[in-house]
This record gives sequence, structure tokens and C-alpha cells, in this order.
Amino acid sequence: YSCSLIDSASIRKLISGNPNITSASNAFASCSNLTGAAPSIAEWTKLKSASYMLRSTKITSIPSNYFNNCASTLESTYYAFSGCGELNTVGHDIFKNLSKLTDIRGTFSGCSKLSTFIADDFNILPTTCNIVDMSDLFYGCSALRMPSKDSLGKPLSTLADLFAPATKLERADSVFWGVNTLTSEYLPDAIFENNKSLIAIVGLFNGCLGL
Repeated sequence: YSCSLIDSASIRKLISGNPNITSASNAFASCSNLTGAAPSIAEWTKLKSASYMLRSTKITSIPSNYFNNCASTLESTYYAFSGCGELNTVGHDIFKNLSKLTDIRGTFSGCSKLSTFIADDFNILPTTCNIVDMSDLFYGCSALRMPSKDSLGKPLSTLADLFAPATKLERADSVFWGVNTLTSEYLPDAIFENNKSLIAIVGLFNGCLGL
């Protein structure tokens, strides 16, 4: 935590050889010399919590299938990459196979340069989805690029695609706080039709100047 000398090469050496790690909470948070792609955690096949794992580092990208090797155990990415101000590219499938995942609060909160994550479509949640809380997921992601539109100007994907798989979702507070690129075309009727357990959407679109 707050280690100014640890870089990606150092981390690769530090984390190799131990597949039994179950929690990496705050493991490399605020390591100011950590740049480039997020360091591989492929050996951590039993990881359950990645809370604040790489918070406030200078990573610029997170590879596709980043959590795949712990897909059967990972439960939380709570603020895992929050405050990563240089992060701009995230693999579209980062959550896709994580069937045990319940808490993705603030995973990308404050990642002001994140742009391409949902550019293909909003369908980013696990196919078998047990997520309960996704509050602050894109809080302050002001550069987030929306999915493309067809030749008639109709979006190819909308927020209905984001929330539909999350049938156990209870909280979606401030998910898009300050995401100015979000416009009304991406908000169809009944976006929470599948979310019968949802109890809170406080500040969901607060500060979204494009709405």
C-alpha cells in the first residue's frame, strides 16, 4: 500500500508461486510506480476479494479475461481499480465468467479516462449473474464512450442490456454519476424490468449533463 518503488516487474516476482491467495484487498493500492497493463494475477485461482487491489495506481489497461482464472471463487471487485486516472482500456469481458461475483461497487469509480469498456455494447455482466450491488460502478467516468448506433441513429445497445442479467440486484446508486456522454437514446422504458429485488437507485444519473 502506497509503495512508490514497486513496479509491474516487481509485482510479477512478488505474487508468483502462491496460488492460495484468497484476498488481495489493498494489495497494491496507491503504488505510484505501477504503470501500463494491470499485472497478471493468473496464479491466484482461489481469489475471493479484489477490493481496492489496484486503487489509485497508474495502470492504463486491464486485459481481457483478467479474472478468468479465479472465476469460480471471486466474489468482490469493490473499488478494485477506483481512482486509476490513467486507465483507458478494459477488456469487455472482465466480468463475463464470474458467476460468484456479488459486489462490483465502485470498480471503476474515478477512472476519468476510461473510454472503450462499453463501446461495443452494455452487455458486460456475467451470463449467470449474482450481483447484488453495483453502486458507483462508473462514478466519474466522464470519458466513457457509449455503444455505436445504426444507420438510422438508433443505439445498438441500451441500459436495458446492462441491467437485464442482474436479477438479484438490490442497489444501483450513482452508477453513472457524472457520465456526461450518456444521452437519452440509451434509456429505453422499463430498464429495471428484470430487477425485482432492486431497492435503491440514489443518484443514478446525478451530474449526467447529456441527459
